[in-house]
Amino acid sequence: MTQMLALFGHPVSHSKSPAIHGVFGKENGIDLEYDLWDVPPEMLVETVRHAFESGKIVGANVTVPHKEGVILACDHLTSEAKLAGAVNTLHFRDGKLWGHNTDGIGLVRDLKAKGAILSGKRILMLGAGGATRGALKPILDESPESVVLVNRTVSRAEQLVNEYYAHDATYQQVLTATSWQDEMLGERAFDVIINATSSSLSNTFTPLPKGAIGGDTIGYDLMYSDEPTVFMEYLLEKGGKSVFDGIGMLIEQAAYAFQFWFNCLPDTAGVYQLLRN
Repeated sequence: MTQMLALFGHPVSHSKSPAIHGVFGKENGIDLEYDLWDVPPEMLVETVRHAFESGKIVGANVTVPHKEGVILACDHLTSEAKLAGAVNTLHFRDGKLWGHNTDGIGLVRDLKAKGAILSGKRILMLGAGGATRGALKPILDESPESVVLVNRTVSRAEQLVNEYYAHDATYQQVLTATSWQDEMLGERAFDVIINATSSSLSNTFTPLPKGAIGGDTIGYDLMYSDEPTVFMEYLLEKGGKSVFDGIGMLIEQAAYAFQFWFNCLPDTAGVYQLLRN
């Protein structure tokens, strides 16, 4: 029986999800079809509910700008989705629609696959929007020495940090927020710097204080493109060790979405080969 999947977004024509899940399905013996649903925000909840309740689809991914708005369509949220305040994966189970978030665990899995060690390390997160919110818990679960959030609007980073404190008071020992230009950022180089801002879309990057980047610093940009992003170029120019874009996060979060639907975690090697060729 063919399993019907979908992506809800606005727009969706650029999506690589059909190709990714097509490979996962073939490699795991699951016959599936994956459709793209371009849905305006005002039609989102009604469209999602009807798609699942009518039996048209059994699972779905959610992309911008709907990751927060789709929460209203869900009957239940996983703990990951609750803390992230966003949903990127939907599954209909026993007549109830579940919302899940696999972005953070996908990021961590890709970082570790690329040789980044997070346990006991200093991590700098650039930006305090939805991408950072979704990635934080899986990163904190790796027991880093510290995670510092910086944002041009400091109050937004502080608000996010306080929300995490309310969830788990032990995060106060690890998680802090400060301004982008805080000179204290340069007192000791970070082991991993993650760019969760939209700077690579605008092709501009605000410099970090001198000393924040060292010879062993790994940079990771959540954005991806055929060419190195402006953040990746900046980090290497300042002497960083290595840089990666977010194509791996896209693939790995998709693998965890596939697991949420079908209870099997697919191998991702074949998808990397497909998307990089």
